[in-house]
Amino acid sequence: MSIFKLLEPSEYPLYITHVQANFKNSRMDDPDLMEKVNDIYREPLLKVFVSMDENSNIKASILTKKKSYCPEYNIVNYRTTGDRYFKKQDMLDLFKFVFDYYENIGYYRWLLLRPINLLGRYFNGLGKDHPFDKYETAIEYAPVVYNNPDFFLHRLLKGIPKAASPNDYILIVGFCKQEHRKLFTNLNFI
Repeated sequence: MSIFKLLEPSEYPLYITHVQANFKNSRMDDPDLMEKVNDIYREPLLKVFVSMDENSNIKASILTKKKSYCPEYNIVNYRTTGDRYFKKQDMLDLFKFVFDYYENIGYYRWLLLRPINLLGRYFNGLGKDHPFDKYETAIEYAPVVYNNPDFFLHRLLKGIPKAASPNDYILIVGFCKQEHRKLFTNLNFI
């Protein structure tokens, strides 16, 4: 049985330890990862969601960055313990917790930057599974965005490790289907 929790700042050392212990298991080698993760101490818009076991050990975590100027958030990092990328159902349960948290505060759009090789191998067909089935998603190839600095997704490219190439990444945008329908049936939305 997993316990889902939004970490308080006093609990951030647990998250730092979790990332350090599982540095390379959930994404391409990113030498800047610890620098990004340590931003949780300086950036109040970063939120850490965890799945814990009955002994309060972190099994998986999701780091997000909430926007202050619009109701959307970036999914910055997903990390699990051990040498496996994830157990699919555990991942879906943790994402449901994250999506529910943000939907409850009126945030219905999320943005994700991911290496292409992870998308095909580990996320194939994920959009049909709950909670991802609640979202309409769009996928954009990172070099297309990289070559258009005026595109609103361009700011996400800062998440690409310095040693990597945009050619190896895609951007995913998810928008809650129910909220999307409300927007387009509202006559004031023009």
